[in-house]
Amino acid sequence: MLTNAADVINSGVELGLKYRLPVQNEITQVISTTFTYNKNKVDNVGLGRALNFGSLGNGSTATQTLQGYEIGSFWVYRTDGIFQNEEEIKSYPHIINTKPGDLRLKDLNNDGIIDNLDREHIGSYQPKFIIGPQLCSQLEKLGCFHRSF
Repeated sequence: MLTNAADVINSGVELGLKYRLPVQNEITQVISTTFTYNKNKVDNVGLGRALNFGSLGNGSTATQTLQGYEIGSFWVYRTDGIFQNEEEIKSYPHIINTKPGDLRLKDLNNDGIIDNLDREHIGSYQPKFIIGPQLCSQLEKLGCFHRSF
């Protein structure tokens, strides 16, 4: 489902450099690159609630769009080691069906229960920087490009 569900503030800069190198009479080599920096912040979530996406296939999600954070921020549990035995599991807050070898999740709000209130935003899947080099060979007005990102 696509919807216009949030107001997002984007800011950044994009720079490009290009160098033309004549090789022969009608052949030119062009080397160029672009550099892009972008950051965004959700200014308003129009539906009045956080938007959870990034399904993990178990009913849980890994990303959340919420006012004050980057769009699609990772919204995850912080880990604190691995449960070694049943005694350790009994003495520490845990989720249902936890067994030795499972990750120990931090109880961030110290209420003795591991739930969504113990999740935190830790950044976004969107890159802060993008660099895109290009190589081109031109024969008069005909060109061949190779781009990498």
